[in-house]
Amino acid sequence: MAFWSSEKLSEELAESPLISAHQLKRIKHGAYELSLGGETIITPCSDQNATTFWKADHKVVIPPGQMAMLITEETVDVPLTAMALISMKAGKKLGGLINISGFHVDPGFKGKLKFSVYNAGSRDAVLEVGRPTFLIWFCDLDRKTEDGYNGDSQGQDGFTAKDASLLRGEVASPGAMKKQLDELRLDFKKQFDGLRQENERRISSCEDRFVVRHGTSASILLVVFAALMGILLNNQLQARDSKETPANVQIVTSTVASTSKDTSASENEKASNVGQSNPALEKACGEREKNGNSSEEDE
Repeated sequence: MAFWSSEKLSEELAESPLISAHQLKRIKHGAYELSLGGETIITPCSDQNATTFWKADHKVVIPPGQMAMLITEETVDVPLTAMALISMKAGKKLGGLINISGFHVDPGFKGKLKFSVYNAGSRDAVLEVGRPTFLIWFCDLDRKTEDGYNGDSQGQDGFTAKDASLLRGEVASPGAMKKQLDELRLDFKKQFDGLRQENERRISSCEDRFVVRHGTSASILLVVFAALMGILLNNQLQARDSKETPANVQIVTSTVASTSKDTSASENEKASNVGQSNPALEKACGEREKNGNSSEEDE
């Protein structure tokens, strides 16, 4: 069994309907580049409730973690003397797109080729309709076989309801789980922020009421305190005045009594002095009388 070279592939394309609407420039390195057809089936994401099944005009977008069924634009007619191997181009697979369907085409098969793929990458896989997407290699059998393909897919030209049912339902993939976790995280953050804002609003409202109420209470207490202090101060002043008044009266009375006593003592002393005899005065008076008597005798 030998694989066909680019030259043999070119000769076969010229002599037989090996690939419909073929272009010689699509022959590269012993393989032929097949184009992506316009129909596709994609498994639903968490925000969808049905499998997407449509005819794309320009692009096919496969979300991370989702499966898709793709179809070629060309029809392939494999002779009974050969078989084919199929794959996706490396540029498509490097982003995480994996071919999970068959890798060969049976001898005698005729129709468009279907590919089941899975996006194991972290980003959307974007494919362009009509652009080279798949590769096919042909190889010879040792002889012509009589056991050619004659199954249900013979002559297939598009997707069927059976194909859509095969990809029904959401795929429990890491990408889908990550998306769900991100949605849960975002929802939790929104709820948490809402509760925090509500609590902050309530706390602020309570603080405002607390300030108003306690401000009023403080004012009332201050007035009551000032009134009590005034009453206490007045009572103390009255008590002090009541204690000082008898003492002042006693002092004044004592002063008056002392003054009267001193006056009486002075008067008594004067009276005493008047009543007592003065020897010097009496002596002088005696001498004066004596002298007077002497003068009378001389006359």
